[in-house]
Amino acid sequence: MFFLLKLLKFFVEKNLVVATSALCLYKITEHLFDFNSNYISYFIFFSTLCAYSYMAQFQKLNTNHSILSNKSNTLLSSKSIFLLSAFITSCLLFILNFKLLILITPVIIICLLYPVKFQLYNTIICIRSIPYLKIILISLVWSYMTMLMPILYFSYEINHVVIDFFFQRFLFILVIAIPFDMRDMNIDTIKTIPNVFGINNSKKLAFFCLLIIELLLIINVISKVISLNLFLALFLTIELTSLVIYFSHNKKSLIFYGIIVEGLSIIMCLFVIISDLF
Repeated sequence: MFFLLKLLKFFVEKNLVVATSALCLYKITEHLFDFNSNYISYFIFFSTLCAYSYMAQFQKLNTNHSILSNKSNTLLSSKSIFLLSAFITSCLLFILNFKLLILITPVIIICLLYPVKFQLYNTIICIRSIPYLKIILISLVWSYMTMLMPILYFSYEINHVVIDFFFQRFLFILVIAIPFDMRDMNIDTIKTIPNVFGINNSKKLAFFCLLIIELLLIINVISKVISLNLFLALFLTIELTSLVIYFSHNKKSLIFYGIIVEGLSIIMCLFVIISDLF
């Protein structure tokens, strides 16, 4: 049991769970729009791992060096994961051609600048510190990378169905990002939804977003945009997400946030795969 917890903690801390979640969201997009690419799947996984490892390394550079010296093995492991994922991402980018590079350039810029602090006259500016922008940026970037970017890459027609599912994806990411802001509300110095409006009002916002997704899914299944099986898979995930939001607060464990909340995307993908069997 202790070994299992230690293993789960490793997967969470090394951003392997978050990379898997991004991969699962992309796989759902493949299912929705009927295309498939192993190279894009690998790219989504390793680019997410690279981006989050980069931000983790950047954060560690700003922490106390005496603390870091006691965790040299952990730091070495984190650096190895970052360098390996950066190398694989670069190779995949070369394989997938210049078109992909053009599509992801705005995301690369956002990821590189996201943790960096700039001094403008006597004011320190950081993208992450702009009030309410963090959660919007996360939702937009994740929705773009796991849905809109591959759709554009494969030259899929941008129609009302794409916009509909992109909006649903944005709301879903927004909802599962709220518990992380709850977790950080006692240490975050920036204005976030839980910091300003409180935990209860943040949950109400999340429930409202989930209700919108459910209504859109009902419209989708009635208009036969999606099958009944796929509707049930997505709808059940939204219901499960609402349950997770209900039990969320700022004192939950690392496993709760890193496995249960982050794992909702993985569960959605599993439900979608299972729906194909019936």
